[in-house]
Amino acid sequence: AAFFSYPFLHIATSLYNPKPMTKRIFDAVFACLGLMITSPLLLMVSGLIWITDGLPILFKQLRVGRKGKEFVG
Repeated sequence: AAFFSYPFLHIATSLYNPKPMTKRIFDAVFACLGLMITSPLLLMVSGLIWITDGLPILFKQLRVGRKGKEFVG
């Protein structure tokens, strides 16, 4: 990646050249681990929102889209 045409992140291709399947497995394993680690926190936060504000937990709002068509988003 470059910032004003100066590289600010350089990864040596000789050090980082995994096969696509290896990277896919690595990404999937760490995504699952991250979800398992953060899910209790997310459940606690959603429970606190439910207790303090009530339902719904996720914010919904009527919006205007293309050609004036309304949708909930």
